[in-house]
Amino acid sequence: MPILIEPKSYLSAFENGENVQIQYKRFQLEDLIRVYDIVGELLLKAKLDSFIPFVKTSLKELVQNAVKATQKRIYFQKSGLDISKNYEEGMVNFSEFLQSNKNMPIPDGILFSAEIRFEQMKDSLRIVVKNYGEVTSEERKSLELMFSRGKTMHSVQELLENEVKQKEGGGLGISMIIVLGRSLKINDPLKFESKNGFTEFVLTIPVNS
Repeated sequence: MPILIEPKSYLSAFENGENVQIQYKRFQLEDLIRVYDIVGELLLKAKLDSFIPFVKTSLKELVQNAVKATQKRIYFQKSGLDISKNYEEGMVNFSEFLQSNKNMPIPDGILFSAEIRFEQMKDSLRIVVKNYGEVTSEERKSLELMFSRGKTMHSVQELLENEVKQKEGGGLGISMIIVLGRSLKINDPLKFESKNGFTEFVLTIPVNS
C-alpha cells in the first residue's frame, strides 16, 4: 500500500480525541487525492470545514517538499556524497535526477518515508508533515527567508509581485501558506523544526472553544 493510515478506524478514533497518522510509501503525488479525502472527513468531523481549501493547498506544498527532501537524501546517498559537506556539488545534478526518478518507489524502511499527523490540541488542530533528515545550514537560511517574507507580505498579490522583483525561484509556496493563513486570521499558521534526524512542518488550525 502506498499510503498507510493509522488507526484504520481513523474517523471514530479522531472523534474520540485520538491522533491520526498517514505514512507515504512512494513518491507519486497522485496519492494526495486520497489524503484530500481524509482531510475533508477529519475537518468536517472537527467542524473546521471552512479551512478545508487552505489545508489542502498547504498540504500539497508541504508534502511535495517532504517528498523532495527524501528524494534528495536518496540522491546524495546513491552519489556517495555527504549532504552537509558536499551540498553545492551534489545539487548541480539533482534536478536531472528528479526528472528521471520522479516516480521511483521509496526504499523499505521508515527512514525513507514521509508522514502526515493530525494532532488534536485543546485549542487547535495541528497538522504535522514530517520527513526523516535534517535541513542543511543553506536550506535553513532559505526557509527562514521564506518565513520572513510570508510574515511581511499582506496579500497573495503583493507576494507574487515581490517574487517577480526578486527574480528567484523556490520558496513561494511556503510564503503563500503563511500569507493565506494570516488572511484567515491565523496569527502563526506555520512553523518548522529540524533536529534529531528529522524535519517537521506544523500547520495550526484554531479550534473555537
